[in-house]
Amino acid sequence: HSVRFSPDDRWFVTAGEDGVVRVWNVQAIRASEGNYREFQRFEGHDGPVYAAAFSPDGNTIVTGGRDRRLLAIPFDGGETNQPGYSPAEDIRQRLSDGAVEAGDNDVLVLGAHDGAVRSVSFADEAPILFSAGQDHAVRVWDLSAGLGEARLLKTLRGHGGWVSDCVAMPGDPNSVLSGGYDRRVRLMARSMTSTSNPVKSSSRISATPSLSRSARNTMSVPQVTISPSR
Repeated sequence: HSVRFSPDDRWFVTAGEDGVVRVWNVQAIRASEGNYREFQRFEGHDGPVYAAAFSPDGNTIVTGGRDRRLLAIPFDGGETNQPGYSPAEDIRQRLSDGAVEAGDNDVLVLGAHDGAVRSVSFADEAPILFSAGQDHAVRVWDLSAGLGEARLLKTLRGHGGWVSDCVAMPGDPNSVLSGGYDRRVRLMARSMTSTSNPVKSSSRISATPSLSRSARNTMSVPQVTISPSR
Protein backbone atom coordinates (compact mmCIF):
# COMPACT_ATOMS: atom_id res chain seq x y z
CA HIS A 1 0.00 0.00 0.00
CA SER A 2 2.89 2.40 0.65
CA VAL A 3 6.58 2.86 -0.24
CA ARG A 4 8.63 5.81 1.05
CA PHE A 5 12.36 6.62 1.12
CA SER A 6 14.22 7.93 4.15
CA PRO A 7 15.53 11.53 3.96
CA ASP A 8 19.09 10.29 3.30
CA ASP A 9 17.89 7.82 0.62
CA ARG A 10 19.66 4.92 2.38
CA TRP A 11 16.44 3.15 3.37
CA PHE A 12 12.89 2.74 2.23
CA VAL A 13 9.88 1.58 4.19
CA THR A 14 6.95 -0.46 2.87
CA ALA A 15 3.52 -1.10 4.35
CA GLY A 16 1.08 -3.73 3.21
CA GLU A 17 -2.08 -5.75 3.45
CA ASP A 18 -0.31 -8.33 5.63
CA GLY A 19 -0.09 -5.82 8.49
CA VAL A 20 3.71 -5.72 8.38
CA VAL A 21 5.89 -2.62 8.07
CA ARG A 22 9.26 -3.47 6.52
CA VAL A 23 12.45 -1.45 6.21
CA TRP A 24 14.86 -2.17 3.36
CA ASN A 25 18.46 -1.09 2.82
CA VAL A 26 18.96 0.43 -0.63
CA GLN A 27 22.66 -0.41 -0.90
CA ALA A 28 22.07 -4.03 0.15
CA ILE A 29 19.38 -4.43 -2.48
CA ARG A 30 21.64 -3.03 -5.20
CA ALA A 31 24.36 -5.48 -4.20
CA SER A 32 22.05 -8.48 -3.90
CA GLU A 33 21.27 -8.79 -7.62
CA GLY A 34 17.56 -9.13 -6.98
CA ASN A 35 17.79 -11.30 -3.85
CA TYR A 36 15.99 -8.80 -1.65
CA ARG A 37 16.05 -9.19 2.14
CA GLU A 38 14.30 -6.94 4.59
CA PHE A 39 16.43 -5.20 7.19
CA GLN A 40 13.74 -4.78 9.83
CA ARG A 41 10.05 -5.42 10.36
CA PHE A 42 7.30 -4.22 12.69
CA GLU A 43 3.94 -5.82 13.36
CA GLY A 44 2.25 -3.38 15.72
CA HIS A 45 -0.94 -2.76 13.74
CA ASP A 46 -4.08 -4.87 13.96
CA GLY A 47 -4.77 -5.43 10.28
CA PRO A 48 -3.50 -3.91 7.03
CA VAL A 49 -1.12 -0.95 7.11
CA TYR A 50 -1.90 1.68 4.50
CA ALA A 51 0.68 4.38 5.21
CA ALA A 52 4.28 4.69 6.40
CA ALA A 53 6.73 7.58 6.29
CA PHE A 54 10.06 8.58 7.79
CA SER A 55 10.28 11.69 9.95
CA PRO A 56 12.42 14.49 8.46
CA ASP A 57 15.39 13.50 10.66
CA GLY A 58 15.03 9.83 9.66
CA ASN A 59 14.91 8.64 13.30
CA THR A 60 11.26 7.63 13.36
CA ILE A 61 8.73 5.93 11.11
CA VAL A 62 5.08 6.92 11.46
CA THR A 63 2.48 4.44 10.24
CA GLY A 64 -1.29 4.28 9.88
CA GLY A 65 -3.68 1.46 9.11
CA ARG A 66 -7.11 -0.11 9.19
CA ASP A 67 -7.06 -0.16 13.01
CA ARG A 68 -7.40 3.66 12.83
CA ARG A 69 -4.18 4.25 14.79
CA LEU A 70 -1.08 6.31 14.08
CA LEU A 71 2.04 4.61 15.42
CA ALA A 72 5.55 6.00 15.89
CA ILE A 73 8.36 3.47 15.47
CA PRO A 74 11.92 4.45 16.48
CA PHE A 75 14.52 3.73 13.80
CA ASP A 76 18.26 4.34 13.81
CA GLY A 77 19.64 1.76 11.36
CA GLY A 78 22.19 0.73 13.98
CA GLU A 79 23.17 -2.49 15.68
CA THR A 80 20.00 -2.67 17.78
CA ASN A 81 17.90 -2.94 14.61
CA GLN A 82 18.64 -6.47 13.45
CA PRO A 83 17.11 -8.14 10.38
CA GLY A 84 13.78 -9.74 11.23
CA TYR A 85 13.35 -7.88 14.54
CA SER A 86 9.67 -7.63 15.46
CA PRO A 87 8.40 -5.90 18.60
CA ALA A 88 4.86 -7.27 18.21
CA GLU A 89 4.80 -9.15 21.52
CA ASP A 90 6.43 -6.24 23.32
CA ILE A 91 3.77 -3.90 21.91
CA ARG A 92 0.93 -6.08 23.18
CA GLN A 93 2.44 -6.11 26.65
CA ARG A 94 3.39 -2.44 26.84
CA LEU A 95 0.56 -0.59 25.08
CA SER A 96 -2.42 -0.02 27.33
CA ASP A 97 -4.98 2.59 26.23
CA GLY A 98 -2.21 4.35 24.36
CA ALA A 99 0.09 4.69 27.39
CA VAL A 100 3.54 3.11 27.63
CA GLU A 101 6.70 3.51 29.62
CA ALA A 102 8.99 4.16 26.72
CA GLY A 103 12.31 2.49 26.13
CA ASP A 104 14.47 1.27 23.27
CA ASN A 105 12.46 -0.15 20.35
CA ASP A 106 9.18 1.07 21.85
CA VAL A 107 6.28 1.81 19.56
CA LEU A 108 4.00 4.67 20.60
CA VAL A 109 0.43 5.51 19.67
CA LEU A 110 0.43 9.11 18.43
CA GLY A 111 -3.31 9.33 17.97
CA ALA A 112 -6.17 8.00 15.89
CA HIS A 113 -8.83 8.71 13.28
CA ASP A 114 -12.48 7.68 13.33
CA GLY A 115 -11.77 5.48 10.32
CA ALA A 116 -8.83 3.73 8.74
CA VAL A 117 -5.72 5.90 8.26
CA ARG A 118 -4.80 6.04 4.58
CA SER A 119 -1.88 8.49 4.42
CA VAL A 120 0.67 10.38 6.52
CA SER A 121 2.94 13.28 5.58
CA PHE A 122 5.44 15.39 7.53
CA ALA A 123 5.82 19.13 6.97
CA ASP A 124 9.40 19.88 5.97
CA GLU A 125 9.89 23.16 7.85
CA ALA A 126 7.89 22.65 11.06
CA PRO A 127 7.16 19.88 13.58
CA ILE A 128 3.81 19.11 11.97
CA LEU A 129 2.32 15.80 10.80
CA PHE A 130 -0.70 15.50 8.51
CA SER A 131 -2.78 12.31 8.36
CA ALA A 132 -5.71 11.39 6.12
CA GLY A 133 -8.37 8.79 6.68
CA GLN A 134 -11.59 7.07 5.78
CA ASP A 135 -13.39 9.39 8.23
CA HIS A 136 -13.35 11.98 5.41
CA ALA A 137 -10.82 14.09 7.32
CA VAL A 138 -7.25 15.33 7.27
CA ARG A 139 -5.86 15.75 10.78
CA VAL A 140 -3.05 18.08 11.78
CA TRP A 141 -0.75 17.00 14.60
CA ASP A 142 1.63 19.23 16.56
CA LEU A 143 4.93 17.43 17.25
CA SER A 144 6.79 20.37 18.80
CA ALA A 145 6.97 18.59 22.18
CA GLY A 146 8.25 15.40 20.51
CA LEU A 147 6.55 12.49 18.80
CA GLY A 148 5.63 11.03 22.17
CA GLU A 149 3.65 14.16 23.02
CA ALA A 150 1.77 14.55 19.74
CA ARG A 151 -1.21 16.91 20.03
CA LEU A 152 -4.14 17.12 17.65
CA LEU A 153 -4.33 20.72 16.41
CA LYS A 154 -7.20 20.61 13.93
CA THR A 155 -9.39 18.31 11.89
CA LEU A 156 -9.75 19.58 8.31
CA ARG A 157 -12.88 18.62 6.38
CA GLY A 158 -14.07 19.26 2.87
CA HIS A 159 -14.00 15.95 1.04
CA GLY A 160 -17.22 14.11 0.31
CA GLY A 161 -15.73 10.69 0.99
CA TRP A 162 -12.60 8.86 2.11
CA VAL A 163 -9.41 10.91 1.96
CA SER A 164 -6.96 8.51 0.35
CA ASP A 165 -3.82 10.64 0.29
CA CYS A 166 -2.33 13.82 1.68
CA VAL A 167 0.96 15.63 1.07
CA ALA A 168 2.35 18.56 3.04
CA MET A 169 3.05 21.50 0.75
CA PRO A 170 6.83 22.02 0.35
CA GLY A 171 8.01 25.03 2.32
CA ASP A 172 4.53 25.76 3.71
CA PRO A 173 3.54 24.02 6.98
CA ASN A 174 0.18 25.85 6.81
CA SER A 175 -1.10 23.91 3.81
CA VAL A 176 -1.77 20.33 2.77
CA LEU A 177 -2.80 18.87 -0.57
CA SER A 178 -5.28 16.00 -0.36
CA GLY A 179 -7.09 13.66 -2.69
CA GLY A 180 -10.14 11.51 -2.03
CA TYR A 181 -12.79 9.14 -3.25
CA ASP A 182 -14.92 12.14 -4.23
CA ARG A 183 -12.53 12.47 -7.23
CA ARG A 184 -11.33 15.86 -6.05
CA VAL A 185 -7.95 17.26 -5.10
CA ARG A 186 -8.11 19.91 -2.39
CA LEU A 187 -5.54 22.40 -1.19
CA MET A 188 -6.46 23.09 2.41
CA ALA A 189 -4.89 25.77 4.57
CA ARG A 190 -5.14 26.68 8.24
CA SER A 191 -3.66 29.24 10.58
CA MET A 192 -0.44 27.81 11.95
CA THR A 193 2.63 29.46 13.45
CA SER A 194 5.63 28.49 11.35
CA THR A 195 8.77 27.34 13.16
CA SER A 196 12.20 26.25 12.03
CA ASN A 197 12.57 23.72 14.84
CA PRO A 198 13.05 20.15 13.55
CA VAL A 199 10.85 17.24 14.57
CA LYS A 200 12.24 15.88 17.83
CA SER A 201 12.40 12.11 17.59
CA SER A 202 14.89 9.48 18.70
CA SER A 203 15.24 5.79 19.41
CA ARG A 204 13.97 6.46 22.93
CA ILE A 205 10.64 8.26 23.33
CA SER A 206 8.87 9.14 26.57
CA ALA A 207 5.17 9.87 26.42
CA THR A 208 1.63 9.12 27.46
CA PRO A 209 -0.37 9.87 24.31
CA SER A 210 -4.15 9.65 24.12
CA LEU A 211 -6.33 8.07 21.47
CA SER A 212 -9.42 10.11 22.27
CA ARG A 213 -9.61 13.58 20.73
CA SER A 214 -12.34 16.17 21.11
CA ALA A 215 -14.64 17.10 18.25
CA ARG A 216 -14.10 20.74 19.16
CA ASN A 217 -10.89 20.62 17.14
CA THR A 218 -12.88 20.26 13.92
CA MET A 219 -12.84 23.33 11.72
CA SER A 220 -13.70 24.59 8.27
CA VAL A 221 -10.76 25.71 6.18
CA PRO A 222 -10.10 27.82 3.09
CA GLN A 223 -9.87 25.46 0.13
CA VAL A 224 -8.88 25.40 -3.50
CA THR A 225 -10.73 22.59 -5.24
CA ILE A 226 -9.34 20.96 -8.37
CA SER A 227 -12.25 19.11 -9.95
CA PRO A 228 -11.86 16.25 -12.44
CA SER A 229 -12.46 16.99 -16.09
CA ARG A 230 -15.77 15.89 -17.44
